[in-house]
Amino acid sequence: MPRYIDRNLQSGETETYRGRPSKTALFIRPLLFGVGFIVADSIARAQSTAKSTTTPGANTAAEAIFALIAVFCIVAAIATVIGASVFLRSAEYAVTDRRVIAKYGLFRRRTVDTLLRGVSSVVVNQSAFGRMCGYGNLLVRGAGGDRSISWVKDPKGFQSAILSQLDSARLLKGTAAYTLNVKPAQEVPVTSSGESSSVPTTAVPLPPGTPAHWAADPFDLNSVRYWDGNRWTEHVAPAP
Repeated sequence: MPRYIDRNLQSGETETYRGRPSKTALFIRPLLFGVGFIVADSIARAQSTAKSTTTPGANTAAEAIFALIAVFCIVAAIATVIGASVFLRSAEYAVTDRRVIAKYGLFRRRTVDTLLRGVSSVVVNQSAFGRMCGYGNLLVRGAGGDRSISWVKDPKGFQSAILSQLDSARLLKGTAAYTLNVKPAQEVPVTSSGESSSVPTTAVPLPPGTPAHWAADPFDLNSVRYWDGNRWTEHVAPAP
């Protein structure tokens, strides 16, 4: 059966990164409930054995309480194992050259579908245990609001994949919230020195080693101009 993401890719859209839910995060609660069952059941049996040696057939309140706790733990363990298995089989996370997509839930489906041009930042939320076990939640912030992606294995890798795609599309330059999709000029005359004639010849270069980014246009306070790491380019856009 085709994956949800494969069925919903648009024409010409390409998947660039595929994330996965964390098995550790999903199955830690069933494991804890299982340990609780073993402990409670052992105490209840010990209470029953100790009482039967002194007063055969008698039942103590402590024994009954631990027996109930054991029953609760085993039922909770089974329920959480089923829930974790369903989540693991239904969850799909991906980054494409256009969108961030996530889907989970078998009967009650929840989806995240955010265009890259609407993303302003990506935040990773990890607990101390999550950092040790390599899982966490992603918060994708953008113009349409915040979108949470839960129980992600290697959330830093997922975050890097989104930011890398944004950077390659020139959607994050200068500040995280500044989204530009500037297309190169169709025809840019070039001088004998190799500089585009649309770039002022008196433009003051930035210090050596300055990385490529959008910066304030030195000739127009209402615009930004793209510095490619070596020189000012012809790409200009309105200032944010």
